[in-house]
Amino acid sequence: MKLGLTQKYLLCILGKKGKVSAFGIEKYVGLTAAGVLELLQGGVVRLEGKKLSTQYSLPQGKEYLQPVYQYIEEKQPVSYEKVMEYFSMSFTDKRVNAWIDILGESLAQENYVRMEEGKSPLGTKQLYFPKEDQVQEILESVRENIFSNGIPDTETVSLALLLDKGDDLYQDLPRAERKKIKRRVKELKVDPVFEQAEKITGYVDTLLVWLLTVYH
Repeated sequence: MKLGLTQKYLLCILGKKGKVSAFGIEKYVGLTAAGVLELLQGGVVRLEGKKLSTQYSLPQGKEYLQPVYQYIEEKQPVSYEKVMEYFSMSFTDKRVNAWIDILGESLAQENYVRMEEGKSPLGTKQLYFPKEDQVQEILESVRENIFSNGIPDTETVSLALLLDKGDDLYQDLPRAERKKIKRRVKELKVDPVFEQAEKITGYVDTLLVWLLTVYH
C-alpha cells in the first residue's frame, strides 16, 4: 500500500520509544497540518481564503483521516487555523492521541510499525515502533526528490517542510549535508508553486509560539 502524507509524517516522527515525544509540540501541530494538506491535495476538501469545506466523501483507504475530515465537515466553513488548534490546544492530548492510535493502527496493518502495549500515567497506552529501514527510505526519497531536476511533487515538498520543523528531515546527517538541505527547504518555502503548503505548514510556527507562551 502506498502511504499517505500523514502516515509518512507520523512514521518519521515516532521515536524509538514507540511514541511521539511529549516535548515535541511542533510534531503534534505538524501532524494536523499534514492531515489538512493530505485532504486538500486529494481534492477531498477545498480552501477558499482561510476557510476549509468538504467537497467529497472521504475516499476508501483514507479512513485514518476521519477525525480531521469529520471536524471540518461539522464546522464548515472552518479556518485551517481552527482545525489545527482543535487538535493541538486541548488541556489534555486526548484528541490527538486518539487520532494517533487510528494512524498507528493503519500503519501496523501494513506492517510499517510494531504495536505494543505500554504504560502511561493514566493506565495503558498503545505504542508504535517504526521499522527503521522504512523511515530511512521515506527520508532518503524526500531528500533526493527535492533536489531533482524537475519540480518536486507537492506531497514531497509538504513532507519536507513539516519534517524540517522538528529537524526530523536531518536524522544522522553530517553537518554539511544538513546545511545543504536546509538551504533547499528555504528555497521551496518561497516558491509560488508551493504557496498552499507553505501557508498551512507556516502556521505550525505561529501556533507553536502561542503554545509555548501560554504553557511555559
